[in-house]
Amino acid sequence: NFDDIRNISALNSDPHEIVIHNCQLSERELPNALFIRFHKLRILEITDSHVHDIGDFAFNGLSELRILSIARNNLTVVRTWSNENLESMHTLDLRRNSITEVHKFAFIRYPKLLKLNFAVNHISFLPDELFRAVPFLKHLNLGKNNLKSIDSHTFKHLHKLIHLELRHNEIEFIDDESFVGLTHLKVLH
Repeated sequence: NFDDIRNISALNSDPHEIVIHNCQLSERELPNALFIRFHKLRILEITDSHVHDIGDFAFNGLSELRILSIARNNLTVVRTWSNENLESMHTLDLRRNSITEVHKFAFIRYPKLLKLNFAVNHISFLPDELFRAVPFLKHLNLGKNNLKSIDSHTFKHLHKLIHLELRHNEIEFIDDESFVGLTHLKVLH
């Protein structure tokens, strides 16, 4: 339960890594400020733990966080989850959830994000300008989703993107200018 997570600080005053794997969390939503006391936390993995939702401010205080993995859970919506910039975060892994909705400003608090994994979800639509907030993104995995079209604004601001995975979607339409400006792109599936 979440009290056990809060009590981690009693065992280790300021851990660098917390891995919560295959736990049957009794509460289905990560509450606000759950990790507020973990100022030196660099890696946070909460996988296979039946998380359905994350509070709007659940990751406040994690200024040193570099890697966040919420893979293999039951998330349906992606929001910012913090009202503070997480300047150090470079990897966000959200694969194998039930995500259907990504808010337009979901990544505004992660300006240095380099890797984003959305593989194996139910995303059918990406808001225009979604990736404007993450101009340094190099790896984007949207494979095995329900995307039906790629328009000219979808990847517009991803000038540093190297690897783009779109395999196993339901893409019927790709705008002529969808990949214009992706001058560093080396791999496109």
